[in-house]
Amino acid sequence: MSAKRWKRLMNPDYIGAYILEPNQELTLTIDKEVSEEITGQKGLRDIKAVAYFKENYKPMILNSTNCTAIEKLTGTDDPTLWAGRQITIYAEPTIYNKETVEALRVRSTAPKKTEAQIIGEKKQAVLNMVKGKEVEYIGAFIDQGIILKSFKDLDGNKELIENCYNAIREIKSIVEKAK
Repeated sequence: MSAKRWKRLMNPDYIGAYILEPNQELTLTIDKEVSEEITGQKGLRDIKAVAYFKENYKPMILNSTNCTAIEKLTGTDDPTLWAGRQITIYAEPTIYNKETVEALRVRSTAPKKTEAQIIGEKKQAVLNMVKGKEVEYIGAFIDQGIILKSFKDLDGNKELIENCYNAIREIKSIVEKAK
C-alpha cells in the first residue's frame, strides 16, 4: 500500500504518512509536546497531544500508540521531558473506519547512530581525556577506525597515553561491530 501522495498538495496543519516514501523512515528531534484542540475531517473538535520538531517539519498529532512508543524510548511518561529526544517515524498500514490506511508510527527504539556519529563521539572522548594538556591530536581514518598518530607534550604520562590508546581500541571495536 502506498500513501496518498496527493495529500502533500493540500498543505494540512500536521504531518501524516503521506510525507514518507515507501519504506522510508525519518528521524526528528522533539522540540516540545503540547495539548491542542484539533478539528477533525468531519469538523469534530478534540484535544490531542501534538509534538513539535526542531527540524523544519509540521507538527505531528500523537495518538496513544505513538505516545506509548515515545514513553518506552525515553523511559518517562512525562511529555515535558521528551524535548530534545530524537524519534524515528515510519508509515504502517492500520485499520481506520473499516478501511486500511497508512498511519505514522514512532519506533520504540533509539534511532540508529551513524558510523560517523559514533566515531565523532569517541574522538571527543579522547580529546576530553587529554583536556588541559597541550596536545597535538591527529586523527586519521584507516580501515574505518581512528589512529592516533602523535601526541605532543604529554610529559611522558604513560597512564594518559595508555588511556588514549584504550579509547582508540574501543572505537575500532565499535566500528567493527557496526559493520
